[in-house]
Amino acid sequence: MTVNDLICRFNRIRSVKQLNKMSIKNLNLEGNLMSNLKFLTHKAMKNSITELNMQGNYIQSSSELGYLTDCEQLKQFKFNQIDSEFSRREMVIRDYFQKRFSFGRLQALPDCVEFRDFKANKTLETLSKKKIRLLKKISKHKQKKAITKSSIMGFVMLLIRMKFMELGSAE
Repeated sequence: MTVNDLICRFNRIRSVKQLNKMSIKNLNLEGNLMSNLKFLTHKAMKNSITELNMQGNYIQSSSELGYLTDCEQLKQFKFNQIDSEFSRREMVIRDYFQKRFSFGRLQALPDCVEFRDFKANKTLETLSKKKIRLLKKISKHKQKKAITKSSIMGFVMLLIRMKFMELGSAE
């Protein structure tokens, strides 16, 4: 499904997973609760989006701007000042887009190395968060397993006692 303009301003939107299969040219998500730009990596989105307005969202790190480089048609984007690195990274990305559109297709620009740095920082953050979540899951699973094991052992001990009681009463 193709949509030219999608304007969702000040609606407290946290996720746009439903939009992943849509081709959207102009996306205005100003004033929502979005915290990342990972939705831009979906195939339909990165091949179609030309303008993006994400002002007033809760994007916490300028490393998220690395996802913009996946968008092949993106010409204009708007963000708030996120952190101290934001203005430098924004200039790098604007230069990247300017060179890409002036050369037609991007061949091998030296700026690409910096985008790997953006994404590497982001993936390290997400990996550490995933590791913490996984460790919590494992500890919960171990606790549950220990409780189950102790309840099974208690049940077995109860059966053994009942057998001894039956044997003692039969004599």
